[in-house]
Amino acid sequence: MTSKVAIVNRALTKLGAERIVALTDNTKEAREMSATFDIVRDSELRANRWSFSIKRALLAADITAPLFEYSHRFQLPSDYLRGLMVGDLWPGVDLSDYRTGPAGQDWAIESGFLLFNSAGPLRLRYIGRVEDTTLWDSSFVEAFACKLAVETCEAITQSSEKRQLAQNEYSTALQIARRAGAIELPPQQIADDTWVVGRLRA
Repeated sequence: MTSKVAIVNRALTKLGAERIVALTDNTKEAREMSATFDIVRDSELRANRWSFSIKRALLAADITAPLFEYSHRFQLPSDYLRGLMVGDLWPGVDLSDYRTGPAGQDWAIESGFLLFNSAGPLRLRYIGRVEDTTLWDSSFVEAFACKLAVETCEAITQSSEKRQLAQNEYSTALQIARRAGAIELPPQQIADDTWVVGRLRA
């Protein structure tokens, strides 16, 4: 079981800084970590497809329709950070150069809503905010602690050398997480080629 304080102290140890008892401590270390923790957490969750943060939802259409282009809009979950799959749509072959109609895409995110041309209910697979640190994968804990160290290093230690060391540790932690399967690899897009064009013209 990993607590917020334990994660912060892991980051502080990497910097050679004083450990804390609580994030409310009246110390520079506690103040910097408290101000940075949530921002960096959301950024790190959104940046990669951490398996423990992938969620599913079934969305109902909002009573207000978009003004144009899409027929319906759906309120995003409150913990939504990044969309992965909408309905049955995965990222696929990019045929945007070969469209004969107006440019566009199957769905869009605007102002806290998902816009789509279907009445729903709509299946959504997404990256969600996970605030409970006891649910975090151990690989994420290590990578996140490294990133916390990177982001707070200048304020706490004024050492660019320590910041670089923390950045190197962060890169290594991400590589280990990928090898362990803690980061789910996204579908691979296939580049358009002459064979695709030939099939379209056939």
